[in-house]
Amino acid sequence: MKTLTAIPITTKSGTWKKCWGRCAASVRKSWSSTTAPPTGRGKLLTAHRDIRVITHAQNRGYGAALVSAFQYALQERYEVLVTMDCDGQHEPSRIPVLLEAIHDADIVSGSRYLRDFRQNSFAPEDRRRINQIVTAELNKQFGLSLTDAFCGFKAYRATALGKLNITESGWGMPLQLWVQAALAGCASRRSPCRASTWIPTGPLAAC
Repeated sequence: MKTLTAIPITTKSGTWKKCWGRCAASVRKSWSSTTAPPTGRGKLLTAHRDIRVITHAQNRGYGAALVSAFQYALQERYEVLVTMDCDGQHEPSRIPVLLEAIHDADIVSGSRYLRDFRQNSFAPEDRRRINQIVTAELNKQFGLSLTDAFCGFKAYRATALGKLNITESGWGMPLQLWVQAALAGCASRRSPCRASTWIPTGPLAAC
C-alpha cells in the first residue's frame, strides 16, 4: 500500500525530532509533516528529503493541520494515511500494527484504554473522564464501539477520507470525524496503543 504518515507540529512542539527519528526507524515509507513552524524549524524539517512540509502561516489548530494532511494524501493518491501526534504519546513502532488492521477496515483508531501496557502513563483523571463520557455518547448515538475517541494515532483508507468534510479546526475535530464516519458507513477497528508519558499541548490534547 502506498502509505503516508502525517505528524501535526506546532511552534511549541519540542519533541518532533525524536518522533521523526523513531518513525523513520519503524517504517520506510513516504512521510508528511503538517506544520506551522518557526523559520528555523521549517528549514530543519525540509532538510529531510523524505518529509513534505505543509506550512500554515499561523497556527490554525490541530484539526486544520489534519485536514491539510487529508487533502494532501488524496491529492497525491496515497492509499492509506497514518496520523500521529509528536508529543511523545504515540509509539511509531506500532504503525505496522495499524497498517495490518486496515486491510478489513476504513479507519483504524488507536486506543490507550483497550489494553494494559506495562509502561502506560495515562492523562490526568479529569481529562480521562471527559474522554470516557464523550466516547460513551458517540457509541450510544451512532452504534460505534470506540474506547478512545480522542486518540490521534489512526490509519485511514483514502476512500474513507474522500467521504469526510471536516470543518472543525481545533481539538474537537475527532468528534466531527467520528460522526461523519458513522453516517458515511465507514467501518472502523480499534488497535491498542501504549499511553506514553503525557505532555500537555492543548486543552484536550491528552484526553
